[in-house]
Amino acid sequence: MTIAEHEARFTYLVMALVENVAKPDEIAEFRALLRQYPEFKLQYLEQMRLHGLMVRRQAMSRTRAACGGAAESGIAGAAVTAGAIAVNGGGADRCRRLGVAGGG
Repeated sequence: MTIAEHEARFTYLVMALVENVAKPDEIAEFRALLRQYPEFKLQYLEQMRLHGLMVRRQAMSRTRAACGGAAESGIAGAAVTAGAIAVNGGGADRCRRLGVAGGG
């Protein structure tokens, strides 16, 4: 296999890991490729950074929908999001405690 083929396979394996569908042999292959090609670590880190941002964005949307207002942004917004997801249900009282406007 060429390095380009290995990189394409690595990209597939990263997506399988992110989507939580990677089989044990694919996880082993992923680890072997990281050992063989240390430069793939940067690609993996970037994919995980983007995945984290997308998950946060989805969580912020759920927070806005649950509380009927605009969620905070930045680090405080991440804490608000985590709290809102942990709370089962909505309500103005809960949204105020989380620092998100609205609720109902």
